[in-house]
Amino acid sequence: MNEVAVPSGDRASHWEAVYEGRDTARVSWFQSRHQISLELVEVLGVPHDATVIDIGGRASLFVDHPLALGFRNVSLLDVSEAAGNSI
Repeated sequence: MNEVAVPSGDRASHWEAVYEGRDTARVSWFQSRHQISLELVEVLGVPHDATVIDIGGRASLFVDHPLALGFRNVSLLDVSEAAGNSI
């Protein structure tokens, strides 16, 4: 995958443009189930009261899985409003 340099002050605008008018499930990095991440949480024995944060995951379904497993302190952080509107 080719990376595009984005000036740090314009990251939010960049991600808005990526997600506007695009179906999230059609971007190359979309996963309906983040199997490797979930396996790591299990193998590492992360306790259900641990803090879990999905950074850059507004269009991600990852946060649903720890919640379903009983994790209580789950957060999602993203700079794009459009990403959340596309799922």
